[in-house]
Amino acid sequence: MASEQVRLASKALGPLVRRHGTSPALKVTLRQAVKTLARALVETDTKTQAETIRQTIDELRFGLHLIQNSQRPADHAQLQGTTEALSFLAPLEGAMAPEPVRILAPAPPPPASELPKPQAHPFLSPPAQTPVLRPVPAKAEDKTRPSEPQSLDFPTVRLRLIGLTRKFKSLRVALTEPLTTLRDLDVACAELDKIVQAVKWLGVKCVPAFLKASENAETVADRLIASAALIHLGSLGGVEKMMSMLEGVVAEEQPLPPIAATILRTFTDATVLDGMLKLLLKPGGDALGSLLLPLLAEQGVLSSEQLLKLTNHPRDALAVPAAEALAWSGDAYNAPLLLASARKATTPGRANALLFAAVALGSAEALVEVRAQLPERAASSHHLAEALAIAGDDSDAPRLIALAEKPGIDADHLLLAVANLGCVATVQALPALVSHVRRETLERARRMILGSGSTHPSDEASAIRRLHGEPWSVSGLLSRLAAPDEPLQSQRRLALEIRVRTGLVPPTKSSLLMSAAARAELVANWTAYFAKTNAKLKPGDWYYQGHPAS
Repeated sequence: MASEQVRLASKALGPLVRRHGTSPALKVTLRQAVKTLARALVETDTKTQAETIRQTIDELRFGLHLIQNSQRPADHAQLQGTTEALSFLAPLEGAMAPEPVRILAPAPPPPASELPKPQAHPFLSPPAQTPVLRPVPAKAEDKTRPSEPQSLDFPTVRLRLIGLTRKFKSLRVALTEPLTTLRDLDVACAELDKIVQAVKWLGVKCVPAFLKASENAETVADRLIASAALIHLGSLGGVEKMMSMLEGVVAEEQPLPPIAATILRTFTDATVLDGMLKLLLKPGGDALGSLLLPLLAEQGVLSSEQLLKLTNHPRDALAVPAAEALAWSGDAYNAPLLLASARKATTPGRANALLFAAVALGSAEALVEVRAQLPERAASSHHLAEALAIAGDDSDAPRLIALAEKPGIDADHLLLAVANLGCVATVQALPALVSHVRRETLERARRMILGSGSTHPSDEASAIRRLHGEPWSVSGLLSRLAAPDEPLQSQRRLALEIRVRTGLVPPTKSSLLMSAAARAELVANWTAYFAKTNAKLKPGDWYYQGHPAS
């Protein structure tokens, strides 16, 4: 009889898992219920079958909870089938309930004279005397924290992993989309933090369930996310599991999922960073250089001496990100060495990255070479365009705009780099780029130069450098570092440019995932530090290393 009811419940659920528009949480719950019922049908042990059916009933009740709290019509369309399946199984719940366990009073302990004496062991301390167990009065129920189901594997752990996946994907979009603002980034980080806190709330008792989810995951991305959950839960083996997983992917020559960098970037704990560094330094770890090196450099784990050495690595996957990192943390005396390495580089990508770093660290000779090489290396001009965006003058705007119509060029990124120069003549060239650049990018570039107003400056005012409608200044640049409407990529460019334009190294480091509060504190610190330089540099001019740009 029980098998027939299980079969009917399974038949009622079958069509539901294929319905389009169902929310991911409900879809996972229903699919798991179908799988659990399939196990119950073939289970020969009565006790195990009963436990499996009870588990399915819990899953279906959770599904009803999801339906009641959902606003999706497709979810509510699942109500009838879910209720029907539950109606077949619910009568079995009482019939299969285990006999209540009788609690007997503990027998009194035997006299101490009759207890066996423990044997001495040369390596262990003597065991402590066994205490007498006494009944503990029941505590009042804690009303501050809602109770969780006893089995957190189905479906709570899966729901947490689904939530983590969605929030990591949202954060990755925020980090890669050119027009993402700091406000958008803060929202994405806050949403991710909510689900991370929900994972931590489950506690260490859920570590086995997350381990199981990691082992059963079908994709590398899912295994990484499950490992990230283990780290947040404080599992001692979480970091090792994640690093060994990355190492295994490289050893099998599998492609790393794009979300991997986003997942790793969210960790600033010393244990995780140490694990990443060890993996990078292992034989064969250079294959992960483009993933791990930028994250380690941003957190200050790699010194400028180590980065300079890595710029000569045989693989571009390490040499290029090392050069990019040196642009932020290198010393001025590194610039001639980087220029010399750029001239000996055998690939355009490596040469361009080294020139970019040399320009950022103050090599005027490297800036001249960037301008000379730009037309010949149009297909790999990303680093050269960035070098001119942070160190060039008004004569460089036409050079960069001329690249926008060439095939293979990321015209949206290029235009935002041009707009950073603050040349009013760039606004006049925008209509010609309508077929190459998104409308949102055109509007953003215009605002970066002229501000939110639509008034075009006079011919005399057009000759000066503009920043959001005002003459460019150090104080104006600093204010954009914490402006909520500033695009993230633009903010990062400005954070590097302040050193290039003034010739002064900022007192503290800026990181990509800074909170709004930390960002405001950094701007206040930098504003005080650059106060004298702000008074020294005339607003509206182009500067390089504290001197007028030529």
